[in-house]
Amino acid sequence: MPELYIGEIQLEVLDAPNPRLAGRLQTATGYGRKLSTPYKVRKPGSKVWKRVYCCCFSNSGTLYTLNKGLWEIVRGCPRKD
Repeated sequence: MPELYIGEIQLEVLDAPNPRLAGRLQTATGYGRKLSTPYKVRKPGSKVWKRVYCCCFSNSGTLYTLNKGLWEIVRGCPRKD
């Protein structure tokens, strides 16, 4: 499981793939502003799990969650597999 952070706060991560997507691209090109990732996160002490989305154009993407319609950027650390 990756380590994900908003600012300096380490998030609890849940592996929650979207069953509707099951191996399909979300857009014809594979790029977009709100692509679902297979993760949900929550801040320590919170009861709410939030989906992590990716805004991806070209060969880079930005992970984020939505908080009242605003993006909260999520930064990650490489997997330690």
